[in-house]
Amino acid sequence: MPRERKEKLTPEQQQLAASCVGLACMLALRFATFNNLDREEAQSWALKSLCGAARKYDPAKGKFSTYCGHWVKAALLTYRKRHARDRRRLPVKRFTVVDEEALFDAEPEPEQNAYAQEIITIAERFLAPRLWRALRWRYLDGWTLSEIGSVLHVTKERARQLIEEALGKLRKRFDVSPVPSPVQETVI
Repeated sequence: MPRERKEKLTPEQQQLAASCVGLACMLALRFATFNNLDREEAQSWALKSLCGAARKYDPAKGKFSTYCGHWVKAALLTYRKRHARDRRRLPVKRFTVVDEEALFDAEPEPEQNAYAQEIITIAERFLAPRLWRALRWRYLDGWTLSEIGSVLHVTKERARQLIEEALGKLRKRFDVSPVPSPVQETVI
């Protein structure tokens, strides 16, 4: 932690510091998140440096928010140098997991068919016609995004966004999380 100072802040300095507490906390949280550090400790360093900035501030130097931002960033860098040696970020590796049984299970059970048919009819009634058509063409008829886009007179990316919007509305309506695909991307 930065060195403790014995003198207290004057009322003007307290007012300056209070005006930028949100800025200091936001910088600390952002810094802690990106550097994989303890958030509370980073906030503590940021607030102590904010008090130091209030003590040293000279109005001729410019806006206080800019001045204290430099102080807070410098204190957070010092904190990282002292405490982040053991917390180095591990590289993110991506790989694909294939569930072979799900890929080659061609015939669903009869109750699964009935359940799927029920979901389809509810989705057809619940979604706007354009969203329903895009979803149906993609997942029931097996169309590509380019084909859907050309029929709807939109780009391939917009067709993808429409499908995601439809799925999001259905997830929200039924309060469910996405169903895992047989091929999943896993992040370690």
